[in-house]
Amino acid sequence: MRIAGVAESLEGGLRRLAQVSHRHPLGTLAIAAFLSVFALLGARKVSLDTDLIALLPADFESVTALTEMEQRFGTVGYMAVLVEGGDPAARRRYADDLVPRLAAVPGIRYAEARRPTAWLADRALYFLDVSDLEAMRDRLKARVDFERRKANPLLIDVDEDEGTPPPLDFSDLVARHRQRLGFAREAADIATVDGPGTGAPAADDYYEDAATGRLVVLARPGRRATDLDFTAQVVNGVEAAVATLDTQAYATDLKVRTTGNFRKRLDQQAQITADVSAASIWALGLTLAFLVFHFRRLLAVVLVVTPLLVGLLWTVGLAGATFGTLNLMTGFIGAILLGLGVDHGIHLLGRYDAERARGRLSAAAIELTFGQTGRAVTAAVVTTLVAFLGVSLSAFRAFREFGLLAAAGMALVFVAYTTVLPALIRVLSRFERTPPAEAAAPLGPAARPSRSRRALPGLLGTAALAAIAAWHWPAVRFDTDFEALEDTRLPAHRLYEEVTHILGHSQSVLVLLTDSAADEAAAAAAVRAQKATLGADSGVDFVVSVADLLPEAQVAKQAVLAEIGAQVARIKPKRLSPAQRDRLARLKTMAEAIPFGRADLPVEVRRQFEGGAADAGVAGAGGLVLVYPSISLADGQRVRALARELRGADYTTRPIIAGEPMAMADILDLVVAEAPPVLAFTLGLVLLTLVVVLASIRRAVVCFVVALGTLLVTIGLLPAAGVPLNYLNIILVPVLFGVAVDGAVHLVTRMSDGDADAEGLEETRRAIGGAILTTALGFGALLVAEHPGLQSLARFALLGLGVNLLVCLVVLPAGLAWRLRVTAAAPAPVEARS
Repeated sequence: MRIAGVAESLEGGLRRLAQVSHRHPLGTLAIAAFLSVFALLGARKVSLDTDLIALLPADFESVTALTEMEQRFGTVGYMAVLVEGGDPAARRRYADDLVPRLAAVPGIRYAEARRPTAWLADRALYFLDVSDLEAMRDRLKARVDFERRKANPLLIDVDEDEGTPPPLDFSDLVARHRQRLGFAREAADIATVDGPGTGAPAADDYYEDAATGRLVVLARPGRRATDLDFTAQVVNGVEAAVATLDTQAYATDLKVRTTGNFRKRLDQQAQITADVSAASIWALGLTLAFLVFHFRRLLAVVLVVTPLLVGLLWTVGLAGATFGTLNLMTGFIGAILLGLGVDHGIHLLGRYDAERARGRLSAAAIELTFGQTGRAVTAAVVTTLVAFLGVSLSAFRAFREFGLLAAAGMALVFVAYTTVLPALIRVLSRFERTPPAEAAAPLGPAARPSRSRRALPGLLGTAALAAIAAWHWPAVRFDTDFEALEDTRLPAHRLYEEVTHILGHSQSVLVLLTDSAADEAAAAAAVRAQKATLGADSGVDFVVSVADLLPEAQVAKQAVLAEIGAQVARIKPKRLSPAQRDRLARLKTMAEAIPFGRADLPVEVRRQFEGGAADAGVAGAGGLVLVYPSISLADGQRVRALARELRGADYTTRPIIAGEPMAMADILDLVVAEAPPVLAFTLGLVLLTLVVVLASIRRAVVCFVVALGTLLVTIGLLPAAGVPLNYLNIILVPVLFGVAVDGAVHLVTRMSDGDADAEGLEETRRAIGGAILTTALGFGALLVAEHPGLQSLARFALLGLGVNLLVCLVVLPAGLAWRLRVTAAAPAPVEARS
């Protein structure tokens, strides 16, 4: 009795609200217009934020670490200018002229076009151990002694009978140096004096790829690309600085393009915004066209669409007042509510037209529509709303905000239909005649019993789809490819990969923030030890800290270097080849280097670890370690493994580990960990809600089983259809479940009415078909998008809605029609016959 009372209260309240709105149309529309004006003010504040970090809670470790990194270090991302064409000299002149212009751009901390290799190369021998230097000294001494004995220094053509000169090969020693000094691996190519090659570093060591004729100029902004206004300021400023230089003055074929994290972010933002706008226009246009076809009159389109747009405006206004920005998931709330909301208008207006065609007056038709069909709409709205609220219980910020906004949107769209639609019907009814029966519910032969036989192919097709889904269910996987949220075809993305190739390392660096210089050295050692333990499974390429640039035991090494210099000086260069003379000259310069400390590090080196301006101090508060990943950051599983590797290292004092890969790993961890329990809880909550609003456990179970079965078949078909399940389109799970519940509730509720018959079943069936098709048009419009994530959203939605269409138009109606015939054929009770 308590359950029935709740259902009756909902039905009665809905009916009374609709009747009041119908009796006082002008007042109702005035209130709706007043609320819409305020909603419009809030809607103007809404913006779309495509940053992945916005998907996580603000107090999450990886998010707070990024904030700390930005305050202490700045950003690790770059704006990159790619220069190509011309000869090397022209490219380098252009780069040298561009650097000061980029450094002057507001928001840019510094710019550079050269590596700090020359300074490091001159001091490269200090990075060898004392034992390595002594080995080098001994090899030089052995060679000198050999040549002295022959009285012909470094003569190449020595008779084999008199012995072979000891080779000046230091490759084993330099290899250890190169591994330790990862970001300057090309420094001091002194592996062998005798062998081929050059002993000097590349000329001036620009960020350049001689093979492709491309050179990179880097500009480091002061903040991360999470602030769209700041990102636009930086990108526009850099491009304006580039435009101040005439490329023709350097070379006629010189070409300059920009890329980097900031350029990629802005391009992706523009692409998604354009895609969503274009898809929305297509969705609205297709929906309007379908409504004209469905109702066969233009005024019906006004009656269905106006309350929907009012509800959507209220929702966007609420989003602007509460969230301000929409993330990658809540950004699609308009398309989702458009598809789900229009269903209610089709069902309500379809039932109203049918009642008017049967001769009922407008007030009576409103009472029946919002009392019986309205009860089904209420049940569908409440259950879908509860499903979204269940999703909002997730700690994943994207799910939580999506659930809250979707639930609020469903409620507001429902309120708009309950109030604005009856008022519009009263105001606009004078402009059209009562809809004829064939226009309102063109049943015709569809209501004949032979219809059930025609459903057989659909039933067989649904069974086949269910079998295919069951077969492919073991292959269902959650796709962790982050490129689902990026269009790798964008020019900035392709150029970004080319810049990464030229730099020789990933541009997405991770940062370890420590409290002291001692902790810095210990943290770097811990990461290296973890890398050595994992071997090929490690996701770390190399690790660099300021401590790595300050070798130990420099005084002792200087003494050995003096001995090396003395041995080099004893070698007479006149009989050497030009290449040998160059390499020995480099070795002599390196042996003359004096010890150095933090204050001696050049600004080009220091700012790599400070992230500040060129005149920043040598050391700030605490220490800093740069970790360069060796993996593709598009591979979510490898990113998660990298995060575990860094967090699991044996630190003396655990540092703050910051970087976008850490946040990306947390996103996947949250989705994988929370999706099953949140989904299970939500489904249980929906079943309980169905029992309450339908006032029947049997009817609730039927609707729930139909919706759950539809969802399971859809997910099972994903591998067969080649549609990935990723953390963008996973939001469709509650949406598709809600659509299936919606159709089932309308059918079951209509068959439970006192006037249930084949005609009523077909009338409801037709409304459900129209509702699902309009939803499919809304999501299908996303197929025009260039963004692969939006396309996966559309493909998943169309697959699920196709399954819904079969179940709600064929399977469930066939079962209900069979029950109707059985009930009609059953003998009346004895009491009735008597």
